[in-house]
Amino acid sequence: MKTALPLVLAQFIATLVAALLGLFANPVTAYSLLAGGLVCVLPNTWFASSLYLQSRQSSGDPEQDAGRFVSAAYKGEAIKLLLTGALFALVFSQLRPMNAMAVFAGYIICLLVNLVGLKFIGRDQLDVVPPTITENNEKADQSVDNR
Repeated sequence: MKTALPLVLAQFIATLVAALLGLFANPVTAYSLLAGGLVCVLPNTWFASSLYLQSRQSSGDPEQDAGRFVSAAYKGEAIKLLLTGALFALVFSQLRPMNAMAVFAGYIICLLVNLVGLKFIGRDQLDVVPPTITENNEKADQSVDNR
């Protein structure tokens, strides 16, 4: 969560900045950008939170924990996609007047923040893997090095 929280926060800030800049065009563009960004931020917040909670539940068996974590990641990703689709449906059915291009632009801006953030953070700093899995992998790496 150390990594996920700043990424989700950066997505939210980028969404707000885009919406504020959209005010220079007109209010419809501004709230359409905001809606598009929130379609991205809200499911990502849920996904990051659910993985964080799963990563902190340990049974003591690293193999079982790894299986549960992977299962939770797949389930979480599926739910995140469903939430994203539902939010897009909600935005396009209820938001009137709306600038559809701005909705998609807000969503894409949010996605780009995530990609750029992950590029700068790097995989070694991601904090979503349960500690027992990481410890077990380090022990396995040491035993391979000792051969």
